[in-house]
Amino acid sequence: MVASPRRVSVIVWSQKNEVECPNANSSFVESLKEQDCYGFRRRKRTMITTKNNPAEETAAREIVATRVLDAPRELVFEAWENPKHLARWWGPKGFTNTFEEFDLRQGGHWRFAMHSPDGVDYQNKSIFDEVIKPARIVFRHLDPVLKFQMMVTFAEESGKTRLTWYMRHETVAKCEEVKPFVEVANEQNFDRLEAELARMSRRSSLPS
Repeated sequence: MVASPRRVSVIVWSQKNEVECPNANSSFVESLKEQDCYGFRRRKRTMITTKNNPAEETAAREIVATRVLDAPRELVFEAWENPKHLARWWGPKGFTNTFEEFDLRQGGHWRFAMHSPDGVDYQNKSIFDEVIKPARIVFRHLDPVLKFQMMVTFAEESGKTRLTWYMRHETVAKCEEVKPFVEVANEQNFDRLEAELARMSRRSSLPS
């Protein structure tokens, strides 16, 4: 008897209206803005055992990954919005993807299978809640095993791009459980994205 593959999932918040910081409608985006008003202050995540400080408890449920990429923001965003590029770099080292549906707009669906190096397929379904080109993408993954929220921001830095992922889990315990795997997987994902950006840059520099 073969065990069914474990599914990894993401669920995310929705921010329907752009408003001035710190009065965001979305509780998740609002809490991030309150930390540093779109600067998103980076601080050490620690286990919080008290419910008396909601802001600290919320931060303890987050895994934040960031990297400065040597590519303009528009090119980095293109690597996300073009499914041909995204399928080549999405996921940890050794994974491949088969996209069935990819509709990058508010309410659009993203359905695909991730194929692990050992031959196990992981079905994924997500819904985009916010797409602001080329600044931010918000989506929620609908699988039931691991639920977390995801916001991706694209910030220009002297011709380069700071890409940051904010992943918020339902509980502090779940966040601590998956953090060792997720932190490594995110870095591998960034490595693959850098390789894809280099490939895209080479192709764009070729004479037409």
